[in-house]
Amino acid sequence: MEKGFHVMDADNAVLVCRKCGAKYSASPDPLHCGRCHAPLLISARKFLAVNVSDIDFAREVLASPRPVLLMIWAPWCAYCRMLRPIIDRIAAVYNDRMKVARLNVGDNPTVCSQYAVQGVPTILMFKDGKLIDKMVGVLSEEEIERRLKVVLRFKSGDGMLGS
Repeated sequence: MEKGFHVMDADNAVLVCRKCGAKYSASPDPLHCGRCHAPLLISARKFLAVNVSDIDFAREVLASPRPVLLMIWAPWCAYCRMLRPIIDRIAAVYNDRMKVARLNVGDNPTVCSQYAVQGVPTILMFKDGKLIDKMVGVLSEEEIERRLKVVLRFKSGDGMLGS
């Protein structure tokens, strides 16, 4: 992930500097961090991960022309809440190359059963409608991004990563 970018936390309307860690309330038209002057990623809010369900999973994930990172989560899961801002930052940074989505495990048993999800958080990565990678538990942003870059370079027909 590029250093110096700022991403808005949509829940709290707070800007957090990715370079120096400064936190402050969003001003009407911020362009740079007040402390380190790094550029702001103002439009992060429109690039947050989208919610999908059993009903629209095939259309939103399997039929997507772009690779998809799908985070399977539960509202009661503390680890899922820890992972959410990381997933939203990835959605903002990679918005032009991939789709990032979330699926609530409790509300969507069909997809979870189909992909043998046994714990949350689980991250599934798809390309050309095929499951390419599966990660279970909390991973660092760097590790998720490293594996995401492999999926972006992955050629269809190569099977699943690690298989």
